[in-house]
Amino acid sequence: YLQRLTDSWRCMDLLHAAGAASDPVERLKLVVAFAVGGMRQQVSCDKPFNPILGETLQGSFACGCSVFAEQVSHHPPVSCWQLLDHNGQFQYSGSSCWSATFAGNSVKGSQTGDSRLRCASDGAVITWSLPSIHISGVLFGDRVVKYHDIIVFSDRQNGLRCELFIDIDAPSKRKGLVNRIIGKARHSRSKAGPDQVVGELVRLVPGGGEVLLDCCSGSWLSELAWDKGVRSVIMPSASHATPNPAQTATAAAGTQRAAAVDEDAGS
Repeated sequence: YLQRLTDSWRCMDLLHAAGAASDPVERLKLVVAFAVGGMRQQVSCDKPFNPILGETLQGSFACGCSVFAEQVSHHPPVSCWQLLDHNGQFQYSGSSCWSATFAGNSVKGSQTGDSRLRCASDGAVITWSLPSIHISGVLFGDRVVKYHDIIVFSDRQNGLRCELFIDIDAPSKRKGLVNRIIGKARHSRSKAGPDQVVGELVRLVPGGGEVLLDCCSGSWLSELAWDKGVRSVIMPSASHATPNPAQTATAAAGTQRAAAVDEDAGS
């Protein structure tokens, strides 16, 4: 189960680029791309094992990052993790708790908990929430999986925030109809659809005001593009948030050890 948790971290080059970035704005753009790039990995057809209380995972990626994870609660299921950069540029940690609601032929899965990226260059901590997922056709008909939520990325030290809207036509408990219409008007490149993603990166100013810095749009299935681009030096595949590593795992004495190896998706 914990190995499946790491599947959404396939775009490690984006995380390394974020840790090395000196501009907080560019860094936040890379973190957003890292989060979106891992979303498609969560909806694969692989079935995870039922999480066991006390289950642990430790291992390393080919890039040198070490990962540690543990199942700290069974009901509700809560997983915690920590990813350490071998160069000490960043530390990625967080927790996630799944809850499910059944409605006839569909299931809505909600994830609570935050992801945190601590950057060594200035000590800034970027946090973001986890999206909800909706699965229809559970018992009959075509099975369709989609996200619909608002992910909020926050860098309080540098006064930055990015709101990422997934499936802006879907009902949301945090945004009303008027806000969804305004969001669609702002992002003219977006098209109505369950896989569309649009977002705004703003700088918070004293008095509660905001200054719009950039906008992004795309799809969590293919790519995410920023209107002003990203100036950081990253791999060409990473700019489109495409995963490139493959993972293998072995189990011994109740502890899973995973090793991630890079493979060139373009060759």
